[in-house]
Order: sequence, then C-alpha cells, then structure tokens
Amino acid sequence: MSEVQTQEVQTVEEESLRSRTRALFAAEQEQSHRRTDQLFAGLMIFQWLAAIITAIWISPRAWEGTVSTVHIHVWAALIIGGALTVFPVALVLIKPGKAITRYIISISQMLMSALLIHLSGGRIETHFHIFGSLALLAFYRDWKVLLTASAVVAIDHAVRGVFWPQSVYGVMTVEPWRWLEHAGWVVFEDFFLILSINQSLKSTWDIASRQAKLEKMNEIIEAKVTERTAELQVEVNERKEAEETLAKTNACLKETYIELEQSRDQAVRASRFKSEFLANMSHEIRTPLNAIVGLSDLLVRTTKLTDEQKEFGTIINDSADVLLNLVNDILDYSKIEAGKLELEVTEFDIIELIEGIADLVAQRARSKQLSLVTFIDPTVPRILRGDPGRIRQVLLNFLSNSIKFTDRGEIVLRVTLDSSINNHRADLRFSVSDTGIGLNDSTQETLFQPFMQVDASTTRKYGGTGLGLVISKRLVELMGGNIEFESSYGKGSVFGFTAKLEIVPSEQKPVIGPLPDDLRDSRILIIDGPLGTQQILNAYISSWGMRCGHATDIDKAALMIKYESAANDPFDLVFFVLDPSNEEPGEILVALDKGLGLMKPRLVIIGSCADRAFGKQVMERGFAAYLPIPVRQSRLFDCIIGLLGKHLFATETGNMATEDQKNLPVSQARNLILVVEDNVVNQKVALLQLRELGYAAHAVSNGREALEAVARTEYTLILMDCQMPEMDGLQATKAIRKMETKAGKHSLIVAMTANAMSSDRLDCLAAGMDDYMSKPVNQKKLQEVLLRWLPASKRAAVDKTIDTDNLSENASMTEKAIEIEALFATYDNKVGKEILQSFQIDAERLLKNMALAVEQKDIFALKHNIHQLKGSSATVYATELAKLSRAFEEATESTNDVYNWTLLNEHFNAIQSACKRTKDLSQEVLKEKEPKMR
Repeated sequence: MSEVQTQEVQTVEEESLRSRTRALFAAEQEQSHRRTDQLFAGLMIFQWLAAIITAIWISPRAWEGTVSTVHIHVWAALIIGGALTVFPVALVLIKPGKAITRYIISISQMLMSALLIHLSGGRIETHFHIFGSLALLAFYRDWKVLLTASAVVAIDHAVRGVFWPQSVYGVMTVEPWRWLEHAGWVVFEDFFLILSINQSLKSTWDIASRQAKLEKMNEIIEAKVTERTAELQVEVNERKEAEETLAKTNACLKETYIELEQSRDQAVRASRFKSEFLANMSHEIRTPLNAIVGLSDLLVRTTKLTDEQKEFGTIINDSADVLLNLVNDILDYSKIEAGKLELEVTEFDIIELIEGIADLVAQRARSKQLSLVTFIDPTVPRILRGDPGRIRQVLLNFLSNSIKFTDRGEIVLRVTLDSSINNHRADLRFSVSDTGIGLNDSTQETLFQPFMQVDASTTRKYGGTGLGLVISKRLVELMGGNIEFESSYGKGSVFGFTAKLEIVPSEQKPVIGPLPDDLRDSRILIIDGPLGTQQILNAYISSWGMRCGHATDIDKAALMIKYESAANDPFDLVFFVLDPSNEEPGEILVALDKGLGLMKPRLVIIGSCADRAFGKQVMERGFAAYLPIPVRQSRLFDCIIGLLGKHLFATETGNMATEDQKNLPVSQARNLILVVEDNVVNQKVALLQLRELGYAAHAVSNGREALEAVARTEYTLILMDCQMPEMDGLQATKAIRKMETKAGKHSLIVAMTANAMSSDRLDCLAAGMDDYMSKPVNQKKLQEVLLRWLPASKRAAVDKTIDTDNLSENASMTEKAIEIEALFATYDNKVGKEILQSFQIDAERLLKNMALAVEQKDIFALKHNIHQLKGSSATVYATELAKLSRAFEEATESTNDVYNWTLLNEHFNAIQSACKRTKDLSQEVLKEKEPKMR
C-alpha cells in the first residue's frame, strides 16, 4: 500500500471516529435535556402550589398589614401560576428534549420567580429564587437557555421597577436604574454557570470520544476474533486430516520398524561373523608372521650368510614387520566398528613409557640421520593410571609417520601438563613435532578418514593402510582427550593429543636423585645441535639448578670458554650436540680435539650416529662420555654427577664406566658378572669383592639400566639389589625372564638386599631369582654363593676364607658406632681404607639430601636417601648408623599418606649424631693404621 493510500485510509478512519463521537455526544445531550425537562416539570408543579400558599398566607400580610382576607393575589397565583405551569408541563410530555421545550421552561421559570417575588411583596429573600432557577437551568448545559432566562429577569425588573416598584423591591418609589444592579448579579452568576457548562460539555465530549474509540477497538477485536476463529477452524480441519495421515503413517512405520529390526538382527549377526572372521584371520596370519619375523631375525644374526643373503633376510624381516602392522591396524579398526575397543587401566611410569617408546624407533631415526629427542616436563607426575599400551600405540603411530615423512632435521616427542593438577587427576598433552614434508589444505581435510593417505596413488612413495590416524583418534577420545594437529606444507607438522589420567600419590617417586649442593649453580655449555635438542637439554639442566649457555659452533665455544674463565666464572662441563646428518663424525671429533682440547676430560658428545662403534671411538679419543640420542633424563643426570662429582670412583661404577663397555664383543663378556646396585658405596664394595675373588664385573645403578646391559651383553651371573629407583630388582628380574623366554636362555640372578625377612626371600624367588643374599654381604658369603652357582670358576676364585660371619654377628651386638676391625678383617687395609673414605663422602652427600628433604617435606626423596644410607652403613659395619637408618626408614612408612614430620625430624637428628660419631671413630682408626697402609 502506498503512502498516499495509507493517509487516505487514516483520514477516513479519523472522520468515522469523529462522526461517531458527535453522535454519542448528541445522544448524551438529548438524554440530559430529557432528564432536565422532567425535573422542571415536577418543580413547576411544586412552585405553583407554593405560589398559591404564598398568596393565601403571605400576600395579605405583605400588602395590607395584618388583615387576613382572601386577597386578589390568590386568584393571580391560581390563574397566572397555573398558566405558567400547565403549558411547560404539556411541552415536557409532548416534546421532551426539544429546544422549544427548554426555552419555554426557562421563560416560565423566570416568570414564576417574578410571580413569587410579587406575591411576597418584593422581599429580598424571594429574589434568591431567581439564582436557584438559573442554577437548575444550567443542568441543560445550554448557555442560550441561561441567556433567555436572564433576559426575562432583566425585562421584568426593568418594567416593574419603573411602573410598580413595590411588586419587585417592596417599596413605593425607587431609582429607575436599580434593575441594572439586579441584572448585574444575574450576569455574574451566568458567567460562572456558562464556564461550568463548557467544562461539562468538554467532559461529555471526551467521554463520547473514548466511547467511540472503544467501540472502534471492539469492532477491530471482534473482526480479528472472527478471523482467528475462521483460521482455527481451518487448523482444526487440517489437524484432523493430519491425524488421519499420521495414523496411516504410524501403521506404515510399524511395518518398517519390524523390517528394520529384522535387518538389524541380520546386521548384528553379520558383524559378529565379521569380527570372528577378522579375529581368526588375524590370529592365523600373525602366527606364521611371528615365525617369519623371529626366524628371519635369527637367520640374519646367528648364521653365516653372504652379504646378499643377509640383505634378502633383512628385506624379509622388514616386510614381515610391515605386514604384521597392517594386520594389527585392520583388527583395531574392526574393533572400533564393532564398538568393542576398550581401555586397560593400570599403573605406569610416564618417563619409562615415553623414553621406552623413543628407544623403539630410535634406530629407524638414526638410519635416516634424523635427531629424535624426548622431553617430559619436570612438573608431570611420574606414576599415573591409564592405558599405557594405547598411549604407546598412538605415539608410535605419530612417530612412525614423522620418521616416514621426514628426510632431514629432527623429531621431538614432548609431554607437558595441559592444565593444573586437580583432584588427583592430570590432563597431559602429548605431541610429536617434525621438520618433514608437511600437509597441504586438501590433505588435511581427509586426514582422519579411513583408508585415506597423503599420496593414495598406486605408485605412492609411502606405504600404510591409512587407518593409523583413524584408530589413534578413537583411542584418544576413549581416554577423554582430543587429537590435534598443525601443519605447514614443506615445513613440518605437529601431531598431538590430550589425555585425562589419574595420579597415584602413594607411588610417586623422583625422576632422579637431588643434585648435591656443591654442584648447584654449575655452568654447562651446549654447542650446536638442532633447536629442539638444545631446548630440551637447557630445560632439564636448568630444572636441576644449573646454569646453561649456548654456542653455535666450536670457534665461538672456544672464545666463550676462554672469556668466562678469565672472568672467574668458567664452564664446568661442555656438551657437543652432533648433527645426525653429518656424514663424517670422526672429523668433528678431530675439530673438537683441536679447538677444545683442554676441555676434553669434561666434554660430552651427544649424537644419534648410526655407527654403534662411534661411542667407543669417542671414549678412546679421551672425551668424557658419549650419550646417544634420545637421551634419557636419568642418564643425563648421572653423566653430569659422574663428571662433576667429587667421588673418585664415580666413573668406575656409574654409567660412564659402562659407556665404553657397551660395545664389547660377546666373547669378552662370557665370564662377566653384573652388579645392579643404586648405592655407589655398595657398588664399590661389590666390585672390589669380586675383583679380590678373581671375577670381572660391571655395575649399573637401577633395573632399567640392567635390562639395557643384559640386552647388549651376556652375563654369567647377576647380583640384583631389590629396592632401586626407576625400576626395582623384582621388576627388572621379571622383565629379564620375559626376554629370556623369547630367546630360550636363562641367566643366574641372585638377590642382594637389605631386607632380611623370610617373606622377602619368597618374593625374590617368586619374581624369578635363583638365590638370595641379605646385606651386609661379606666376602665369604659372596664366595659361597658364587662357588655354588659357578662351580667351574673355583680355580679362578681366590681362596680367601675369612670367617666374617661371626664378625658381622659380633658387630651387630656391639655398642660402637662402627666396627672398624670387622671391616679390615673382611678387606685388606688398602681396600678397607678406600671403602671407608668413599662411605664418608657418600654419607655427607646423603645427609645433605635428607636435610633438604626434611625441610621441604619431600617423603619420596627422604625414603630414597635413607635406603641408600642404610645399605652403605651396613656394608662398612657402621652398625649403629644402620640400625638408626632402619628405624628411620620404618618411620617413613604410612598407610594413609600422613606423616609425623616432628618424629621424622627427631630420627634425622639421631642419624646426624650417629654419622658424626662414625666419622670421628673412623678418622681415629685411619690415623692409627696409616703407617701400616704405606
């Protein structure tokens, strides 16, 4: 509708509204006039009667004194009053509400007032009848009626005032203009009555206008109601039709539902048959594949083959591995489709898991000259509950893809906290970043679709089923996380995921031992290397309280070393990160020897060289150590402690002593004994005892390192401590037995522990150990065990049969702080002195660690150091200290993780006092024996 048309419609509506208002106003006026006519009809009849009474009663007294006779005025009242009354009343009956009626009434009413004034002899009181009559006439709400009545009054007063003043004013003579005074009062009243009439008319008009609007609104509402009623009727009709249609549809749906149920049952049966088929098929395929993998591996490693035959065998082995992975992917995908993929929740060590995963793919990364490093944020809790197998599966998929699609550079596996720890739960973020080919936009859209690959052509460069990421995504969702990825074509990719894991507070233990106070604030320089490796080394080293610097090449490193030495703040240790793509690592060693020759005893080479003999080459050239990538946290820490520590025997018994032993031929290690002991004093004692008995031995610090050593070297016998960090002796024994089951061999394992209960012996034997020795282990007891299990070695053993059992028993009953005589009776003077000095140094370190643990209320660190002190003190016959350490260790045990630190502090004070007594007594005895030891 146009604007002009809209305005026309509005004008018509407004005119209609005004017309209705006028009609309502007129109707109201007519009703008002009728009511007023009726009022005056009654009033005039009453006034007529009043006039007659006045004529009979008042007029004679007013006109003739006290004479009481029938006066002529009576007849005037009857006749004139009747005339003034009958005619208006007749009009009221004949023409009620008409204008002529109200004008006649107004004239008659004013003439009746004049008659009453006359009958009363012009009394002033009667004049008020005029004002009352005017007020009543105002009920007509017609100002013209008032003017007519006022004119009659004025004319009456003017005429009678001149010709008959006594009938108006009650006096015989009067001024001719007195009527104007009376007329003025009438006009005065008219003025206010007219104002009242106008106000009343306005109110009546407003009421009529509102009524008209209400009527209009009612019309609109009624029209809408009528319209809506019609619409509802249509809707009702349509609903009835819809209900009929719905009833028909429901009947059809019921039939369809029955058909779908039948189809579903058939699909379920088909899915079950498919799952059973896939399970049977995978089993049938994997069984011969396992044989192919195992036998081809044995064929290549253990038989004499030509180079060509070895190449063929390697290809067979690699192909079988690929086929086995394909079968596993297809089986997992079938489980996902069947909804049967479940998690197996168990406790696990996050550091062992991540570093173990990296070890599995390390060789593949080395073969492509890639740098593979891992980083576990120090704030991540170590012992968690979850499904480590599925986490390993997802990360191995990410790492395999990164290695597959990366030709040069580095791959970094990171684990960090995604959010703060809350209610014993941790949200961890796992990520694998690489410098590979990356993904374009079109590839990213189909990344998580099954059977889709970066290059799906039949001549594609990279293999696989295209199911790995699909399976990984589903596994991550089962673990309550989300899978994420970022990629830039030609620059690399980052694949990661989050997982919600439960923390096991009672099982938490430190990643590594605390750094000795004298090594805090040490300076370490990192030279060259990929950015990721630099960042991770810097993060670990800084978290241990040491300072870290960086140089981009050897020349700059030499300048930095010279400058910082001149500034009296030298670097204590140097790490050179070898680029894995360097084809001539030997030349790098020559350059380092030339540029940093003075730092060789403290220069550690870190690299992922594919040549396993490179580590031996590093050690032969006089460098401090070689750490292969990926570097384990514990190995890095032990390397730093071994090189910077004050212990003269650190490089003999720690990891650094074994680095050059890792590449020994098997023939050289046939009669080797492996000592697995986390306490350096106990390591030293065991190595010396074995040397005295004529055995060659290696030492490692925990069960994890024992597994690595056993995998590299065949040991005749293993002396296994039970309580150690990272992996204890029982766990290590089970793992070794599992490895040996596959290889078909059995190594002798003898427990060597401070726990002496009968249940402890049963636990050791149940774990797969062959024998058990309780600490302290004296030389005779060790010799008996070795002769019992290695009878062929009796000729090589030194016949040393000192009766130290009785000495040990007597020592346990003495009140001395340390049984020096028992110690020197077990070992000769030189060895005993060396052991005692080593014990004193180690005891001071352990006391510092315990003091820090008590101050920080770190129960895990406290337990670790107490256990070490207990073992080493028992070994050197420090019986008082061993007894107090055992009591201290028992006090740290709590079933509800609530510890009495006041009591623990008292135990620590007792340990400090005992250590001082032990040290004082040891120094006195050493001074006495000094001349004999020379």
